[in-house]
Amino acid sequence: MINPFARRMLATLGILVYVASYFMPAFESEPGYACAVLSLLLPISSWSGLSPERSAVGPASIFISGLVNPFFFASYISLLGHGRVRSTKVLITLTFALLPFCLIAFNWLKAIPQIGFYLWVIGIILCLFFTDKLYNRPR
Repeated sequence: MINPFARRMLATLGILVYVASYFMPAFESEPGYACAVLSLLLPISSWSGLSPERSAVGPASIFISGLVNPFFFASYISLLGHGRVRSTKVLITLTFALLPFCLIAFNWLKAIPQIGFYLWVIGIILCLFFTDKLYNRPR
């Protein structure tokens, strides 16, 4: 078991890595913050132009990958606040369940993830796994 000080340091490192990932290229030359915004806005505009021959898997996976950040924020706020343990665990599980859609979106876009994407995922993992609040709550 990791001691509380090391756990807090890893959670703090997670926040720093998460924030830094927004200023590094996530794919091609696009920084992480641009990907976060575009992943929510681009699919909405492309769904209107879909024909029956085109698949909606690409735009849907891009939109779902854009939902990772709101779910992460909700999970982290629930961890830091006084949210119930069960609802916090559900939010954390949903956050991690949405992450594979990022890879589906990269495949659909024929793009290769860059360092910003990997740091983003590492930051999310560190923040959600090493925050003390979940371990110190009454069940």
